[in-house]
Order: sequence, then C-alpha cells, then structure tokens
Amino acid sequence: MADALKAEGNKAFSAKDYPTAIEKFTQAIAIESENHILYSNRSAVYAAQAEYEKALEDAEKAIGIKPDWSKGYARKGAAYKGMGDLLAAHDAYEEALKIEPDNAQAKSGMSAVQRAINAEATADGVEGDPSAGLGGMFNDPGLFQKLASNPKTAPCLPMPSSWPS
Repeated sequence: MADALKAEGNKAFSAKDYPTAIEKFTQAIAIESENHILYSNRSAVYAAQAEYEKALEDAEKAIGIKPDWSKGYARKGAAYKGMGDLLAAHDAYEEALKIEPDNAQAKSGMSAVQRAINAEATADGVEGDPSAGLGGMFNDPGLFQKLASNPKTAPCLPMPSSWPS
C-alpha cells in the first residue's frame, strides 16, 4: 500500500501537483513511518513549494532513519540553501559527497552553493565596500544565531547570554 502511495506521490510531483504529492507521501508515511525515502520525497516537494523549514524537517527525519544515505543530506542542503543559510547548505552537501562522492544531485547543489557564496563575496560589484558581500554579514543582526545553528561554528561562540541584543 505504501509503495502505491509513493508512486502516486512521485507522479503528482512530476506533474507539479504539489498538494497531491504531499498528501500521498504523508499517507504513505502513516503506513511506513520509518521509510527514509518517503520523508526525502516529501522534503523535495516542500522545497519545490519554498516551504524550506518543512523540507528541512523531513530531510532531518530521513537522515535520522538512514544516516548513511547521501540523498538525505542533499535534501538538507537544498532546504538550507532555500532558507538562505549557505554555510549550512555547504556543510550538508559536503556530508552527502563524503558518503557518495559521485552523487550528481549533491555535486550540483554544492556547485550552486559555492556560486552563491562567491556571488555574496562580490555582491554589487563594489570593491572595498565593507557592507557588500561577505563583509556585509557582520552587519546582519541574525549573524550570531546563524553561527550558533551551524555545528562547525557553534563551539567557537560565547554563551548566548553574552550575545548582543
């Protein structure tokens, strides 16, 4: 039964009928709650609708069920990229490529994230402008939260009580 619902969800996704795809994958998950592929597929649908937080939740669930599956990390990277967290997206794609170095989806995602990071570094083409590109991130009021949510940078930060408000 879950396989039939998955097939219907895939068909709906291909037809860009996202509400039906989500419904079918959700029904399949109700039957097979430990099927990582169902969460991954629903994550892709959420990302296609720019519902990146839901896409991230499902990607994390897929990874939790099957941590050695590169596609779960690629879904996570896509969700973070959609949310604008390029560092977290980079890290997720990096994990995917550690597991499966030839994964085309992860390679493509990593390439897109690297291009986006490079574009931020040269934003507006204004050389020497400290508010442009990556230098501008220091003017971002959410910088500490972004750094705190990244497992690679979080240990380097002071305790949250000492953060500026």
